[in-house]
Amino acid sequence: LVGDAARGIDAAQVYLVGLSSGATQAVTTACLAPQVYAGVGMAAGPAVGTEASQASFVSTTAAAAASVCRSLAASEVAAFDSQLAAIVYGASDFIVARGYGALNADMFADLYGAPAVSAFAVDALEGYAPAGTGAVRSDAVGPRVSSIEVAGMGHAFPAGTGPGPVVSYVASEGPSWPAYLL
Repeated sequence: LVGDAARGIDAAQVYLVGLSSGATQAVTTACLAPQVYAGVGMAAGPAVGTEASQASFVSTTAAAAASVCRSLAASEVAAFDSQLAAIVYGASDFIVARGYGALNADMFADLYGAPAVSAFAVDALEGYAPAGTGAVRSDAVGPRVSSIEVAGMGHAFPAGTGPGPVVSYVASEGPSWPAYLL
């Protein structure tokens, strides 16, 4: 698709985003080809290198997940120097262990060499009654990894479009993660 000039896709701005096991697949793909993807977004996903049966409990460490990602990247590991990552998860997730949210953020911080952590106000984000905790991990160049734990949200993708129930794993209440990613 990038090679099709009629589509006008900037090859330096290709990102992957997924929910749940799709988030883990997005990260696995970004690890396999970091030279192709400028960044990755994970919504409520277990860590790279885990199995579906391990979603309900944290079964790895950030260092182990970073090692799996580096191994998948092989000779393209230097491409992590410019990749970005965004993680979002619900404080009340009942499917994927909540601990994977922080673990994934720490994994990317390790992978990208982004040790500096600063908080940001989730309630200041675009959306419908956004609430929770947010953190950004930075390197010498700037922000590289963001993570948002959404207060009151279960296993869902936070759309932030207005009041209402979670439908098909999309939460209408909370931050607008699509707007945040853009």
